[in-house]
Amino acid sequence: MEDLPKILITTRFSFFGLSGWKSEFSTNPDYLFDENRLLQRFWLFEHITLRSLASQTDKDFHYFVLSSNMMPKWAQNKLEQLCRTYVGAGRYTIRFARPAPARRYQRLMQVELAGDGLVTQVVLDDDDALSNDFVETLRIQISEFDFSNEEMFPHFLTFPFGYVLGLREDNTCVWTHGYKFINLGLTLIGSRHQKNIFAINHRNAPKIYGFTTQYDKPMYVRTLSNVNDSHVVVKDKWKEIEDWQTNEDISLRFPFMRISTFEDYHQLAKPKHDDPLSYTAEAAE
Repeated sequence: MEDLPKILITTRFSFFGLSGWKSEFSTNPDYLFDENRLLQRFWLFEHITLRSLASQTDKDFHYFVLSSNMMPKWAQNKLEQLCRTYVGAGRYTIRFARPAPARRYQRLMQVELAGDGLVTQVVLDDDDALSNDFVETLRIQISEFDFSNEEMFPHFLTFPFGYVLGLREDNTCVWTHGYKFINLGLTLIGSRHQKNIFAINHRNAPKIYGFTTQYDKPMYVRTLSNVNDSHVVVKDKWKEIEDWQTNEDISLRFPFMRISTFEDYHQLAKPKHDDPLSYTAEAAE
């Protein structure tokens, strides 16, 4: 497996630029960099995203965090410290970037990692998580590809099934859900000259360029928090897991769910510019 494309996991952390994100915070730095909002985002990033990366059974990946040069210095320092603690020196890159399209910075990272070669790009939001066997599973899947067939690329890998962690309304809930084309864990194998993970529509691009789907098991955790970048609400087809704290799959493959004290999140101060989010559209109205 030595000649396989390198795996690059990319996260945007309070990035102020163009990346397909349409929240009101994407155009207002006062909202985006509100101290209480950043503290909530850091809690989620540390206890969910970074702990899931630290638990990977296959640690042969590089982690790229795209953030903003407008973010307060204390927050830049904290981001650096957290990545160093959970990912480790030499295994991550943080770019505090000027406002510009995210795809530009992703392309620069691809070049730094592999030149003109293919890169296996995984998108991971800063409040979501991957299963601890995600990289291992991904590497097994891509090892079966014929990389001599250049016409195959760019090529997507999708992971429809996962868990939803609810941290709204001052309580903690967990559901399962599945969507054929979802941004969670979405993977794109491509070169710098092709589409990258921030230059596509995640619902349509896999159908255009070709995709492989893994249906076997839940591969991610999607978080519904008080500071979500989108106002996603619970859908009827989601299935609640009432005994999630003793669920065997969650315990084995998402170990951060066992050790994180989610009550601590509920005690954090609310951002000045956020209205508390709800689990249902009716309550939000």
